[in-house]
Amino acid sequence: MVDYYAVLQLPHDADDAAIEAAFAKLSRAYDASVLAGVSDELRTLAEQRVFALTQAHAVLADPTLRAAYDAGLTQVVAKALATAEPTLDYRPLPAAGARERIPGFVVDPQGSNPAAGVVLNRTVPLFFAITLPLLIVLVAFVLTDGGTKVAPKNDTPPVQTASSQIDQFEAAIATAKLATDSAPTNAAAWIEYGNMLYNSVQVVRELDPNSVTYNDRIERWQMAAVAYEKAMTLSPDNVVVVADHGAALCFYGNGVSDKKSSNAGLQQMRSVVAAIPTEEKSRVLMNLGYCLVENTPPQVEEASKIWQSVIDAEAKDSPIAIQAAKLIAQYR
Repeated sequence: MVDYYAVLQLPHDADDAAIEAAFAKLSRAYDASVLAGVSDELRTLAEQRVFALTQAHAVLADPTLRAAYDAGLTQVVAKALATAEPTLDYRPLPAAGARERIPGFVVDPQGSNPAAGVVLNRTVPLFFAITLPLLIVLVAFVLTDGGTKVAPKNDTPPVQTASSQIDQFEAAIATAKLATDSAPTNAAAWIEYGNMLYNSVQVVRELDPNSVTYNDRIERWQMAAVAYEKAMTLSPDNVVVVADHGAALCFYGNGVSDKKSSNAGLQQMRSVVAAIPTEEKSRVLMNLGYCLVENTPPQVEEASKIWQSVIDAEAKDSPIAIQAAKLIAQYR
């Protein structure tokens, strides 16, 4: 795979502003006004250089693709570049010496796409579009749809503002609580209530983890754990609820420096991870990895191995595999 950092003459820790500045500066050297009158050979070389710059920019300017590239997922990057819309320049050409465009050429056709960059399919947020709205946002990954958690960066309905994203579960929490009040022996009602509490703090954790809002909501991890504990009493064989109860405890403990809660949650997740159904396993493993890297001390090596197992189990261009690759690169 091409070294895209070298193409843009950037260090590997370059930020977004540096990437944009380097791309703009290098691209100017190949502007049509600069190339007017040069030989065909030099023009061909310039076109090749522009192509390389555009691809490098497409990868490094996209957080999801950059994470996949940094993690060595060359197939993911290659597939995204192969399916990207071509960058076309419909500006009038400079004088061409009797080789002008053919009669009837449309200068600005409808639907042209002159903007550089890669647009990924909705199924590849990573967050991994993995969704902020990177993928909204993949992140994690633990929002609910009818009681089943899904990746928030990829599957939550489109919203207009960060505030609406953060508050999208507030009404659902109240509704779910009413359901538990009216049916206190219904395990599904307690699971739904736990999921809504979980989601309402998880979405802030992904969008604005160091904010006042997150600190205000951090106790919802504990509230979710209590709801899951009620469900576990009513449905003791539901290993997914056990894992989510452990994750909620662990995230709460890590967030408030409560070592007892974080260790209890970590132990609980480990105790059931082998029994988690296939359709839920990758999500549970992602959370287990998060719990490990945020523990005291951080257990980065074990978390990286767990996230690598997610990459190995999922399609390489799936949102959750890309998110796992991003996390490995981030914590490595």
